[in-house]
Amino acid sequence: MNEISKYQSFEIMKREVENREKKALFIGIDVAKDQHVACMGDNFGYCDDKVFSFSNDSKGYEELLKRVGLKISDHDYVIFGVEATGGYEKALSEYLHNKSYGVVRVPTVSVKRERELATGSWHKSDKRDTQAITRIMQRGVFQYYRFRDEHWENIDNLN
Repeated sequence: MNEISKYQSFEIMKREVENREKKALFIGIDVAKDQHVACMGDNFGYCDDKVFSFSNDSKGYEELLKRVGLKISDHDYVIFGVEATGGYEKALSEYLHNKSYGVVRVPTVSVKRERELATGSWHKSDKRDTQAITRIMQRGVFQYYRFRDEHWENIDNLN
């Protein structure tokens, strides 16, 4: 599938989710170097207060999919949302993309503002951030995650 049709598919999915024509499971992920933190919700307002962490490696990614697998059956879409942070989201995003899951970007400034509004505090924590990411996704504030082809990745790695 070429980049244009992938983006068109994203736009259709986003419209169906925002209009509640289809049910979506959102997994908001606060990424970090060693440990990621995740929270789940849906496009009908449900947001699980329980957050869980998993390691930034293939074993951790499998653990994430195992937890998500328990909730998938009721949903038409499964969408993972990441905040682009220092490149720590790349390996996880590629892994999920290669497993045919939807991956979207959540704007960093939106996460910061949502966290402040929801908690009345400027204090940052992994739990607050992952819940903020999930709530932002519930409102449809997410962007297409463009995966770079191998050619451009090789150029970036020429240091």
